[in-house]
Amino acid sequence: MLVVSLMSPKRKRLRWLRYLFGGLTVAVLLLVVFYQPILFGLTEFVVQQVARSQKFTIRFKIHGSVFSSLLIQDLHLEPLPANHTLPIEKLDVRRFLARYSLLSLLQQKPDEVVRLIELKDVNLVVRPTPTAPSPTV
Repeated sequence: MLVVSLMSPKRKRLRWLRYLFGGLTVAVLLLVVFYQPILFGLTEFVVQQVARSQKFTIRFKIHGSVFSSLLIQDLHLEPLPANHTLPIEKLDVRRFLARYSLLSLLQQKPDEVVRLIELKDVNLVVRPTPTAPSPTV
């Protein structure tokens, strides 16, 4: 038995395009709504990978708005035992807040970009460096 489609190829193409544009619209709306969690999750992943490649550990929570302010909480940085080049033995920051204006950057006003930088409860331990012998003359 032969089944003949009553729908013309042009109608099939229009239906397919309608589904495609509908799907793209939904995808764009989801990206607009969830851009910050996606971006912050990607940022944490990249920072973890860079830290691992440089032989140190880092933990933090990131919040805020990409366009106006970033808040980093409970930052902990510590070199792995194999890392002897990082001059920091340990860094703990409870709160790091940066307020800025990307609009000022686009308007080429670099002195107005950074509005506020706030650090609270910082604990920094620097590795002692061996003193070089003083040259004798």
